[in-house]
Amino acid sequence: MNDAKSMDENLDEFKRLSFEINQTKEKLGKESEAIILLNSLPDTYKEVKVAMKYGRDNISTDSVIGVQIRKQEFRKW
Repeated sequence: MNDAKSMDENLDEFKRLSFEINQTKEKLGKESEAIILLNSLPDTYKEVKVAMKYGRDNISTDSVIGVQIRKQEFRKW
């Protein structure tokens, strides 16, 4: 993710790239997609990344996006 872009811009780019990959013979599974998104988060999400990687049996893209939204809202306070 690019810190110079908004979260929405970064997510749009991620979704576009994921869509393009899935249009080829190489398909990303939902959990692989979530892990790629999680690993692309900036260092400010370090604690979140660790908690999500090691505190869950499975990871979904929606859960990673939800964490990003909550963290962004928390920063506004």
